[in-house]
Amino acid sequence: MTALFAYLFDRDGEKKPEPPALVALFRPSRDTAKVFTYAIMHLTVAILVAFAITRDIRTALAIGLIEPAAQTVAYYFHERAWNRRQQRQEREAAEG
Repeated sequence: MTALFAYLFDRDGEKKPEPPALVALFRPSRDTAKVFTYAIMHLTVAILVAFAITRDIRTALAIGLIEPAAQTVAYYFHERAWNRRQQRQEREAAEG
């Protein structure tokens, strides 16, 4: 599993052999990989914080599942906006 994860998410620029067909179909972009790992981290932190406050696992899971889901979607669009801004700045620098 670790080798598959490394294959999917490694972006070091080295030439890699062709991926298995199934992996090639679902190879995420860098932004998608970042969103996925951020979601896992955020989910874990949210559940732990909610549990520390409530001491109720059901409430912690409810809070910990809903809030990170909304934040993950927001983060994806936030990241895209920053990427567009960077691309625009690079284009402007090249033009003038």
